[in-house]
Amino acid sequence: MEQYVKAGARYSSGKQRILFAYALYVEKNNDEAMRIYNATLAQKSDYLIEGEVKGDLALMEEILRNHHAETLP
Repeated sequence: MEQYVKAGARYSSGKQRILFAYALYVEKNNDEAMRIYNATLAQKSDYLIEGEVKGDLALMEEILRNHHAETLP
Protein backbone atom coordinates (compact mmCIF):
# COMPACT_ATOMS: atom_id res chain seq x y z
CA MET A 1 0.00 0.00 0.00
CA GLU A 2 2.78 2.41 0.89
CA GLN A 3 4.37 2.05 -2.58
CA TYR A 4 1.02 2.71 -4.26
CA VAL A 5 0.39 5.83 -2.20
CA LYS A 6 3.89 7.22 -2.62
CA ALA A 7 3.89 6.54 -6.36
CA GLY A 8 1.12 9.08 -7.04
CA ALA A 9 1.60 11.39 -4.08
CA ARG A 10 2.96 14.24 -6.20
CA TYR A 11 -0.25 14.34 -8.24
CA SER A 12 -2.94 13.79 -5.63
CA SER A 13 -3.55 15.66 -2.41
CA GLY A 14 -5.63 12.65 -1.32
CA LYS A 15 -2.51 10.54 -1.27
CA GLN A 16 -0.77 13.25 0.76
CA ARG A 17 -3.68 13.03 3.21
CA ILE A 18 -3.17 9.27 3.52
CA LEU A 19 0.58 9.69 4.09
CA PHE A 20 -0.21 12.39 6.68
CA ALA A 21 -2.58 10.12 8.62
CA TYR A 22 -0.16 7.20 8.34
CA ALA A 23 2.68 9.29 9.76
CA LEU A 24 0.50 10.62 12.56
CA TYR A 25 -1.28 7.45 13.69
CA VAL A 26 0.79 4.47 12.53
CA GLU A 27 4.32 5.82 12.74
CA LYS A 28 3.39 8.24 15.57
CA ASN A 29 5.62 10.83 13.90
CA ASN A 30 4.08 14.26 14.47
CA ASP A 31 6.99 16.05 12.78
CA GLU A 32 6.57 14.06 9.56
CA ALA A 33 2.81 14.57 9.60
CA MET A 34 3.27 18.33 9.97
CA ARG A 35 5.88 18.33 7.19
CA ILE A 36 3.40 16.62 4.86
CA TYR A 37 0.59 18.99 5.85
CA ASN A 38 2.76 22.09 5.36
CA ALA A 39 4.09 20.84 2.02
CA THR A 40 0.54 20.16 0.80
CA LEU A 41 -0.55 23.60 1.95
CA ALA A 42 2.41 25.27 0.23
CA GLN A 43 1.79 23.38 -3.02
CA LYS A 44 -2.02 23.59 -3.03
CA SER A 45 -2.07 25.58 -6.28
CA ASP A 46 0.00 22.88 -8.03
CA TYR A 47 -2.73 20.22 -7.81
CA LEU A 48 -5.19 19.82 -10.68
CA ILE A 49 -8.45 19.76 -8.72
CA GLU A 50 -8.79 22.78 -6.41
CA GLY A 51 -11.80 21.40 -4.52
CA GLU A 52 -10.03 18.14 -3.78
CA VAL A 53 -7.02 19.83 -2.22
CA LYS A 54 -9.23 22.17 -0.18
CA GLY A 55 -11.15 19.19 1.13
CA ASP A 56 -8.01 17.21 1.90
CA LEU A 57 -6.47 20.15 3.78
CA ALA A 58 -9.70 20.58 5.77
CA LEU A 59 -9.63 16.88 6.67
CA MET A 60 -5.98 17.10 7.74
CA GLU A 61 -6.80 20.11 9.92
CA GLU A 62 -9.73 18.26 11.53
CA ILE A 63 -7.52 15.21 12.12
CA LEU A 64 -4.94 17.45 13.80
CA ARG A 65 -7.58 19.05 16.03
CA ASN A 66 -8.91 15.64 17.07
CA HIS A 67 -5.43 14.16 17.50
CA HIS A 68 -4.32 16.98 19.78
CA ALA A 69 -7.54 16.67 21.80
CA GLU A 70 -6.85 12.94 22.24
CA THR A 71 -3.33 13.58 23.53
CA LEU A 72 -4.34 16.16 26.15
CA PRO A 73 -4.18 14.93 29.75
